[in-house]
Amino acid sequence: MEADLGWLIVIDETFALEPFAGIGYRWWERNIQSTGTAIGYIENWWSSYVRLGLRSESEISTQSTLFAEVGTKIAIKNENEVDLTEIGLPLITVEPANATAFFAEIGLRGEPFVISVFYEGLRFKKSDMVIVSVGPAILGFTQPESEADIFGLNAGFAF
Repeated sequence: MEADLGWLIVIDETFALEPFAGIGYRWWERNIQSTGTAIGYIENWWSSYVRLGLRSESEISTQSTLFAEVGTKIAIKNENEVDLTEIGLPLITVEPANATAFFAEIGLRGEPFVISVFYEGLRFKKSDMVIVSVGPAILGFTQPESEADIFGLNAGFAF
């Protein structure tokens, strides 16, 4: 979920730029499968962030517009809840430290279609250690530095 505010700057009849700022929130579940040598578990991630970027669009014909967007995401707060209850441990919540990531998209909007390719990076620095007592044992958990690179294709209809 994201919301942006921008200021459209019309350069000429066929080209415009839009600097923008916004906020975003993302939730996802990561299901790590068990193997013969490791026990799997489920993680639930939450991340809120600020977006800063620049959009542009250029009319290439009366029916088609080329558009692009590039920017950075600056994390505000990240949480990772790890469910280890199947192995007798409690739910553990770690808070990976904030990091900056980048995003970009370029595409073509015509009548009635829209098609684009995109990139989105996710970056998380190592979390502080969370200490958990389980009976007589004291265990420490951290989320290591993590990253993901997402590439994709969007296709749809505009009406």
